Amino acid sequence: MFNTTLDFIARPTDVANLQSRLNVEPELRMPPPALRHQLANRARLANKRIVLPEGEEPRTIVAASICQQRGLRAVVSPRQPEEIARVARLQGVKLDGIEILDPVAVRERYVPALVEARKAKGLTADEARECLEDTVMLGTVMLHLNEVDGLVSGAVHSSANTIRPALQIIKTRPGAKVVSSVFFMRLPEQVLVYGDCAVNPIPTPRAWPTSRFRARIRPSASASRRGWP
Repeated sequence: MFNTTLDFIARPTDVANLQSRLNVEPELRMPPPALRHQLANRARLANKRIVLPEGEEPRTIVAASICQQRGLRAVVSPRQPEEIARVARLQGVKLDGIEILDPVAVRERYVPALVEARKAKGLTADEARECLEDTVMLGTVMLHLNEVDGLVSGAVHSSANTIRPALQIIKTRPGAKVVSSVFFMRLPEQVLVYGDCAVNPIPTPRAWPTSRFRARIRPSASASRRGWP
């Protein structure tokens, strides 16, 4: 009776379709701790110099201190050193090993570079000095001159105020028609990358193929070997 029942069930079964489903590689998901671990390792190996233009913002100062403690490259905070020290004391963190630039002391040396970058718009030296009072603009010019390798902003600045200086000074890669952005979404069991939620939230059909949307992070082989799901 048992074999008869099995035969009855198996007879109409699409075996080829079932096998194709069984042969599909299971989707791997990366939990937030694994992503943080992997990013920290990569950042440590890359040894890049990152500018933090929001140096007086408490969360930024705490994050810079944590990065320094974890052996990541010292960051640069273009803000008044006295103000940064005051906020650090209030947050109970140390600034040992963190490079801090006084924007008032260094601003003048970036005026020629900004005037040159914006010469098509007729920017004057006095206008450049005024623009450089914005620490995001100052940090972007430093990045443009390859004095730093990256810039992290957005804790107190809007996406527009963070991206605009880069579009004005660094500009897009030749041939690039669309600037895109992504969000890292930390869910309890995995991390997703969503784009484009800020710069091009409603892309045109022409822009769609040039941007990446709703990409899922997959763990590396090393992450899998450590037993992360």
